[in-house]
Amino acid sequence: MKMKLLFFFVTAAVYPLLVGAVALIVRLINFSAGTDPAGAGMARGFTFIYSSIFVCIVWFILSIVLAQVYFRAWWIGLLAPVTVAIILQAIFFGQNYIRDHVPHSYTEYDADGNVCETGKKLRFRRHGKITEYRSDGTVWSVETYRHGEPDGPCEFFYPDGKMMAKGREKGHDRKLTGIPDGTWSYYRQDGRLDDRRIYEKGELLSSEKYLYYCDSAGLICTIADRRPFTGRLEKTGIVRKAFFPNLFTTQVKEGVLRILHHRRQTDRCQDCDLHRRKARRRRENISPQRTAEKRGFLCRRRDPRPIYDLPCRFDGVPAAWKYRILLRLSRRRTLWYGPLVR
Repeated sequence: MKMKLLFFFVTAAVYPLLVGAVALIVRLINFSAGTDPAGAGMARGFTFIYSSIFVCIVWFILSIVLAQVYFRAWWIGLLAPVTVAIILQAIFFGQNYIRDHVPHSYTEYDADGNVCETGKKLRFRRHGKITEYRSDGTVWSVETYRHGEPDGPCEFFYPDGKMMAKGREKGHDRKLTGIPDGTWSYYRQDGRLDDRRIYEKGELLSSEKYLYYCDSAGLICTIADRRPFTGRLEKTGIVRKAFFPNLFTTQVKEGVLRILHHRRQTDRCQDCDLHRRKARRRRENISPQRTAEKRGFLCRRRDPRPIYDLPCRFDGVPAAWKYRILLRLSRRRTLWYGPLVR
């Protein structure tokens, strides 16, 4: 019986040894002659597979013959590969279990080679505490993830390491930004408490310092009744996604900012770009007629006759401007000719 067990273990151990030997031999063979790297890789892979199958079949037949000749038990040669297959399947499932249920550490780098993020991943998704770094190496945030989504305590820090904000996050929005949930505390750089706010699934419920916030539609609303605000603001903070709101001096009508004076250049309102373009046009006196005159396309002359009774040339003027010019100047009886010929 002992000899049968010994023969069984030896027969089972030969299979992985044969596959390893085939892999070593295939690695020593040069497949790159007369083909590209992709073709060489395919040839090496197929050679390894077919060679492994061949040697295993040969050893399977030989082990059955040896077991029958020496021990009168051919089933030992049949049981050995089955046992090896079961062991390999157990190893495969064990690796999958570890990959799917045991988090593994990772480190990500930016384009300059600096560490930008460290933590653990589970099934290729963030899981556990994730630390993000600035480009200079200082810690920016420490967040808690669960299966790829923020779920738990979250802390943000200043470059000197002091606390900037802390609270809890639950899920993320379309921009993969954590959604605040519960009580959040915000601190100034000197360590003083700036504000304490309460959120519910990203919706601001209360604030100890500020009275107004900006909703998802961009309207200025009061935190107490969550209705659009109408009135005058004088250096008043409006809570948005930023940690520390900017101070605004403006007139608000039904939640829409009318005249805006920013204390800082960040966190602008949605109408700021329109106001800036209008002011630039007023400064530079930009209009279709003025632009055409500057470029030398047109020159203006006074004429008592109706505009449509006079010949008019629009050499080099875009077609979209032609009708706008005629429409705007028809009441002023001003005709725009082509370039003057002196």
